[in-house]
Amino acid sequence: MPWDADGFWNELSWPDLDLVCEDAEAMLAADLPANPCPGALALRYKSALHGGQPSRIFAYAALQQDPAAAPTLIFVHGGGGMARSLFGSRRSPYLRAAYNVFSLDLPGKGEQRDISRSTGPDMNDANLFQHDDPRDGYLYHAVQAVRRTIDAADALGCDTSRVFIEGWSWGGVVVLLTASVEPRVGRVAAVFGAGHLHDGGTSGTLRSMPPVQAEKWRQTFDPFHQTYHDHQQFYLVTGSNDHYFALSDNVATLQALGADRAHIAVSPGGDHQLEQPYADAMHLWAGQFAAGQPSDWATLLDVTVQGDQVVAALRGRAARVQWVIQSPDDPPDTPWYERRWQVADGSIAAGRINIDRAALADRLWYASVQSCSGLIASTAPRYGLAGELS
Repeated sequence: MPWDADGFWNELSWPDLDLVCEDAEAMLAADLPANPCPGALALRYKSALHGGQPSRIFAYAALQQDPAAAPTLIFVHGGGGMARSLFGSRRSPYLRAAYNVFSLDLPGKGEQRDISRSTGPDMNDANLFQHDDPRDGYLYHAVQAVRRTIDAADALGCDTSRVFIEGWSWGGVVVLLTASVEPRVGRVAAVFGAGHLHDGGTSGTLRSMPPVQAEKWRQTFDPFHQTYHDHQQFYLVTGSNDHYFALSDNVATLQALGADRAHIAVSPGGDHQLEQPYADAMHLWAGQFAAGQPSDWATLLDVTVQGDQVVAALRGRAARVQWVIQSPDDPPDTPWYERRWQVADGSIAAGRINIDRAALADRLWYASVQSCSGLIASTAPRYGLAGELS
């Protein structure tokens, strides 16, 4: 069962939801004038107590004609984002996949969030890394706001037995944490955000904290240290050169989640910008969940050396395989976000792929496999030819 020391994530006394709905046309005209959504709703509802008063959360919602027959999708933005950020640019594929779509303003304001319509603690480093009283921490309130969004969806008659949550950057951390304490969540897509905050730009504050306080924060708020419900599935979508959440931290999170229920897709050279094939793969995965279809992942299995070739076996039906190999000109201590990569297509024959042995020897590399439907799964990076794929 998910970790919840002393019922930490359970509010001693939840405030009434006090859900208020109104037509969102006027707000969307101001927020997204070029991207209207006829029939969308503007929602306000209460969340966790902050300073003795419940926070009030704002969200946009676009519902299917029969909400009870449609699964629920919740967007969770990152630092500097708001409800409009993902509702404007990302909602269409999910509406086509027959989701009820919600996008909330996380609590409070913060950098580039002065016009957030939600109340509560502000999104800043001091609150994100609060450790003296974790229930004052921003991540505590962000997780509770997502959980209350599921409550709001339920109150509107949506199917909340099938919940897909998608978070970007710090929102990726939030959705991973939410899944650990919220059994209604079935699928989680974390875009750039991850746990195991050791190598990326987000880890600087932790490194500057006294070790005891940093460890307290990690045990409470780092997704790497949480446990999850058996039915949940995860997709980490990131770039090899992300400044904020390093690829090494994403891979550690993937391995903690387990290969039986988590996959990762790594865009070569990507740095906090989602390229279209990876967005399409995530939408496809969400669509398969909405339709009750199995996901047709294609992945690499064992790697062997056969003469001057490296040969890898495939599980599943693959349409394309890419070898992504670090430039030999990079110094050994090159940070993740400055590494240069060379991409080579692998030839597929009889369920196997191969590449010249010299291309991988003593080099950092990973491989990405695209299934016939379009799902993308990458291996963890590894050096040279020794060891097993993870």
